[in-house]
Amino acid sequence: MTNPHLVVEVPALFATLRKVFPKPRRRKILEVVVSYDGDQFNVDFQGAQYGAKAVGEWKGSARLNLAMFEAIVNTHHGDTLAVEYRDGKLKLGSISVAAR
Repeated sequence: MTNPHLVVEVPALFATLRKVFPKPRRRKILEVVVSYDGDQFNVDFQGAQYGAKAVGEWKGSARLNLAMFEAIVNTHHGDTLAVEYRDGKLKLGSISVAAR
């Protein structure tokens, strides 16, 4: 069995997310939920869903700390992002973060 993995087209998604993330001084401990619907990589945050075209295999969802995901969004360069989940870690590009 292979681990869940995706290749996500991120430029428009990350540009949008940079605008909607809260200011650091107002941030409480928040999570984002990432999932895949067979066509889109979805990021659920505070009742809103943002998506980007993706290909791969993924079932279910993963929850991770907003600050960690925001750091990835703000520092990632490139048109695609490889996403993989294995052993309680979500690997987004070259960065691994704890997720459930």
